[in-house]
Amino acid sequence: MHEKRGSLTGGLVLIALGLAFLAMQFFEQVGGSVVLLSLGAAFLTAHFIYRAYGLLIPGCILLGLGAGLLAEETSIAGALSEPVVIGLGAGFLLIWIIDRVFTRRGPRGSWWPLIPGSILLLVGLAESFGNVEDVFPFILGAGLVVLGVFVIVRGAGKSPDDETPLP
Repeated sequence: MHEKRGSLTGGLVLIALGLAFLAMQFFEQVGGSVVLLSLGAAFLTAHFIYRAYGLLIPGCILLGLGAGLLAEETSIAGALSEPVVIGLGAGFLLIWIIDRVFTRRGPRGSWWPLIPGSILLLVGLAESFGNVEDVFPFILGAGLVVLGVFVIVRGAGKSPDDETPLP
């Protein structure tokens, strides 16, 4: 069984690399970003096939890096001076989002990607917009809104019988 998994995952990675190199022949603007995006997509596809958390991590990180590099290569990032750092941070946050949405782990699930993702996003935004003092109020406000939505959504799905006393 494991041999078939390895063959499919390896095949997906090889196909992704081949498609990336072929795409690079036709689109001069993009280079390494296509390789990173293709590899990320291959790992993410393998994650959804096997439900293996170990495939989700490189998939999201490569997608985030590839998206940031693509934004830098094509100048679609606009005012962002650090799109690669922001993309990497977004990739880490994507790990957490996909894990929460598709595996529905409990509230103590894999929260570790939030730490590097938040730090990288903060650093990337701070570098893009001046300094942390200029970006922090925006991040704090947006974070509180996201936290509020999370609390409401989480509370809406509970019945009064679900309440458990804290230790």
